[in-house]
Amino acid sequence: MLEKVAEAWQRTSQTFTEIPPMADTPQQPEITYPTPWQYKLVGREQTALRTVVAEVVGQRAYALELSHRSRKGSYVSMNLELTVVSEADRLSLYASLGASPHVLYVL
Repeated sequence: MLEKVAEAWQRTSQTFTEIPPMADTPQQPEITYPTPWQYKLVGREQTALRTVVAEVVGQRAYALELSHRSRKGSYVSMNLELTVVSEADRLSLYASLGASPHVLYVL
């Protein structure tokens, strides 16, 4: 049995070493700012997520819509769309939204 596993592992590792590296592809996409950006927020309460977004985004124009509610209603996901003016702005919003205890995930 162990011999078969060892043989399978050896075939698999050979397959992976035959795959060429992806050095020709850029690590990050080229983003031109300002640009519309969308975040998906997951939390337990829609009202709490709306409050967090209002606090983080401030006076900036945005759209926030319910995306999905779990079958039992324990979780909600919402789509937040707004314009980001730079990479620093985009990452700062991501970090600020994720720092809230009401936001379980930011995608």
